[in-house]
Amino acid sequence: MTRFGRWAVLLALLAGASGAAEARIQPRARVPLVTGYAELADRTLGAPVILTGTVDSVDRVDPKRAPDAKPGTRRFLIRLAVSEALKAPGAVPQRVRFLWDTAEEGRPDLLKRDVIAFLAPSSLEDYRLTRPDGLIADRDEAVGIVRAVLAESRSPDFQRRRVTGVQSATHTAGTVPGEGETQIFLSTAGGEPISLIVLSRPGQPRTLSAAFGDSIDEAASPVKSGTLAWFYLACGLPRTLPDAATADLAPEDVAAARSDYAFALDALGTCTLRR
Repeated sequence: MTRFGRWAVLLALLAGASGAAEARIQPRARVPLVTGYAELADRTLGAPVILTGTVDSVDRVDPKRAPDAKPGTRRFLIRLAVSEALKAPGAVPQRVRFLWDTAEEGRPDLLKRDVIAFLAPSSLEDYRLTRPDGLIADRDEAVGIVRAVLAESRSPDFQRRRVTGVQSATHTAGTVPGEGETQIFLSTAGGEPISLIVLSRPGQPRTLSAAFGDSIDEAASPVKSGTLAWFYLACGLPRTLPDAATADLAPEDVAAARSDYAFALDALGTCTLRR
C-alpha cells in the first residue's frame, strides 16, 4: 500500500471514530432553575422538608417499574448527599433518595450539582418531591429566599393573613377634584383583618398601603416586595374587583373603586405563579 493509501485509511478510521462519538453524545435534560420570590415562597410553604445538597447519582428507572409516570416523561432515581436541612420535622439522614420525572430529552445534567429539594418523607431514607418541579438547581441563589420565607412563616400571624378574596370596597371623594380614598377590605384564611388603602391627591401620584389589623389609619404602610405579605396579596387577590364588593356604592364610586383596585394590582406587581 502506498503512503497515500495508508493516510487515506487512517483518515477514514478517524472520521468513523468521530462519527461514532457524535452518535453517542446525547442532549442534556435541563434542570429547573427557579429564583423568583413567588415560586420559591410557594414551594417553601408547601413542603414539610427542604434540603440542600449535592447530587451523588442519577439512575434511570425502567419504564416497566414506573407505570404511574405521565406519558412522555422519564423517571430517574436521585441520590442526594445532604448539606443542610433548611426545614424538617426531625433528623434527616446524610444521604437521601427520591424519584424525579422529567419530560426533557437526554440524561439530566444533575450529577455533582448543588440543588435544593422540596420534599416529604416516605421512609427512613426515601423521600418524595412535593411537586413535579420541586427540585431546582442554582442552590445558593435560592437558599437566601427560602430562609427569609421560613423566618417569616414562624410568626403566628403568617397563615392567618393568607388572602382568600375581597369582602367589600368603599370610596370617599375628597373636597377638591381628584382627591379621594378607596379602602378595600379583604377576607383571609384565619380571619385577620387586612385592608388596602389607595389615596389620590391632586398633583401627586396615587399611593398604595396595607393595614394588618383593626386600626387602619395607624397601621397602614407600604407593601414591601419580597415578603409574605406581598406574596399573599399579589398572588391571592382576584384580577378584577368582584361586583359584590361594590354592590352598595353609587355608580361614580364604583368606577373610582375599580380604578383604584386596578392601580393596587399594578403597584403590587405581577404574581408569576401559574394560576
